Amino acid sequence: IPENSFPANEISSLFGTSDIKREKEPQHEEALRNSYLQDCYRFFMLYYRSNELHNPFKEDLVILRIPYICNIISKDSGNIAFIASAAFQTNNFSLTAEAFNLMPSAEVLSPESLQIYGSSLLKIGQAERAIGIFRLADTLKPNSLAIMHNLATSYRTTGNREAALNIYAKMMRIAPENMKILFRYGESLFLNGQKAEALKIFYKLEFLEPSSLSAKRAIAWCSLSSKLPEKAEQYYGKILAMTPKAEDYLNSGHTAWCNGNLPLAVKRYKKYIQKTCEGDARLFYLPASDIELLKHYNISENDIQLMKDLLVSS
Repeated sequence: IPENSFPANEISSLFGTSDIKREKEPQHEEALRNSYLQDCYRFFMLYYRSNELHNPFKEDLVILRIPYICNIISKDSGNIAFIASAAFQTNNFSLTAEAFNLMPSAEVLSPESLQIYGSSLLKIGQAERAIGIFRLADTLKPNSLAIMHNLATSYRTTGNREAALNIYAKMMRIAPENMKILFRYGESLFLNGQKAEALKIFYKLEFLEPSSLSAKRAIAWCSLSSKLPEKAEQYYGKILAMTPKAEDYLNSGHTAWCNGNLPLAVKRYKKYIQKTCEGDARLFYLPASDIELLKHYNISENDIQLMKDLLVSS
């Protein structure tokens, strides 16, 4: 704290430190400043009348940007980890990363702090940096499913699907019946083009949790993408009989069309339009990935345009 920022007589009256003598050595001055900072913080946090005074700690995390305080805090990794964790709990991810960036090296952090650091980097779009942090956490705490999940997510975010798949495969060996891991592993297999293997995982998901809509959706879409339209229709029939989302009507419409059932496809597309386009078929839009899938069933872009015209006119 700067020499003149807090009158000495006020410090004495608040903390009873009038008998403390300043040492000339820099290290003692630094220790004294640190002590005053801690006492000041305790006062504003604990004294029942502190709300009558201006509390500099109400702008708590901004203290990182105050040079005098930052110089003290940054020399203690525990202080940094504490402040960063507080920022993370308030969803202030940029400030969390800013706090951890004060560290000369991330290697002194605990696996838990590294988790917070990496997660904040991932949240602010710095997935490449997050990978390095999560890999360090994985080294310090091997076989942690939470760390491995975040590492796999970081790899997926950067487009490294193969690395993500390897992580999920390792997680599967540790927890072969964990539903969330099973789903991510199957999804990762699908994204890596291993659709037959993905389908096996999704069937296992359904076996472990028969009422799971997520498992049924995964089986249906994976089946349709694997040129198994009859199986896809079977599962979309189950989904539509449960609690379907708008997208289920779109995908089941594709499935009906791929099975040659044009009237059923139109019916399902109309249901999708009612739920997403305010009933206006002119707003009906197909993503490029859906168009590519339909092409695999010899449905051309001209056919798709004719379908749109039919939906508008009917």
